[in-house]
Amino acid sequence: MSVSVDALSVGFGIGVVGFHWYAPLVFGVTAGAFTVAGYWIGRWIGIKCRDWAEILAAVILIVIGIKIMVGG
Repeated sequence: MSVSVDALSVGFGIGVVGFHWYAPLVFGVTAGAFTVAGYWIGRWIGIKCRDWAEILAAVILIVIGIKIMVGG
């Protein structure tokens, strides 16, 4: 839900500033490309690290959370 609200505010901003119609298209294609890339990277890591992929993912999320809390 928060991503949708964020996208809505960006859309309003793009409309108010007067960007051309293709700006949202570029944002959408870029977001889609990163989503697909994340899926394939995650799948590759899951295959390579089958036994401990969940632990690795948990450690990465914890590190990101700590970094956000610290303000880095």
